[in-house]
Amino acid sequence: SGARLFCAFLHRCRCDLRTVRFGGEYVPAGSVVFQSRLGTANPDRKAPKQLVNVAELSSSDERADLSGKGIGVAEAEMIEGFLPSCQRLHAMDLSGNRLGGAGAAVIARALRQRPCREQVNKLDLREQRPGFEIPAFGAVALAGKPVEDDQGPGPSALKKLNLSGNQIGGRKRDGRVTFEGPDAIARALRSNGSLKDLDLSSNFIRDQGASCFKGVFVARAGGRSTLTQLVLSDNGVSEHVRRELQRELPFALVCTD
Repeated sequence: SGARLFCAFLHRCRCDLRTVRFGGEYVPAGSVVFQSRLGTANPDRKAPKQLVNVAELSSSDERADLSGKGIGVAEAEMIEGFLPSCQRLHAMDLSGNRLGGAGAAVIARALRQRPCREQVNKLDLREQRPGFEIPAFGAVALAGKPVEDDQGPGPSALKKLNLSGNQIGGRKRDGRVTFEGPDAIARALRSNGSLKDLDLSSNFIRDQGASCFKGVFVARAGGRSTLTQLVLSDNGVSEHVRRELQRELPFALVCTD
């Protein structure tokens, strides 16, 4: 949209813009409300839905609560364009939205750009709306390490990631249930150098999916994995597999059913 392009232009030019005048009203430039006004030619006309949904996000926030706002891929892309101005942001709550795998991948990409990749350490994506749950590829985008080059994005600073209540567990394929999702996430975590707390509860992971987390973690500097807690509660994991995981995993396991 014109609003997004204009805001991107201001960020690229490093403009120290504090307020913008719309008619007789001054609107803070460090607010998505500013983008809403730019996207509305007629001041009496209702602002576009995707702008209204993220209007609470401000460049001065330390914690952004955008839960239950109906945010999908388009809104996630708008958030991605605005995040470079959020110099103080440390935590984002995007639970109960409509992100799906594509939206989660957009958020993952946003968090690997400066300044977010150096400061946002907590992300809540639990319980996306029915039909928009985050599948394995979205989770891997958040938990894994990106391919880096001199000009590409770096790893994010995420320390706590909540993906509970999505669809990461077993999926039917050719008449059988596969557990490629948990296996892909377990392998992605091997290259993650920051994540400490991962919540995968209520994801239909079952015994076979939970077993994917055995024997795939590589000790990092200091002789231990950076992950300190893995939550697998409410996944139908048997007591036998729970005991095996507790014995083999080099970090705390929370697994109650």
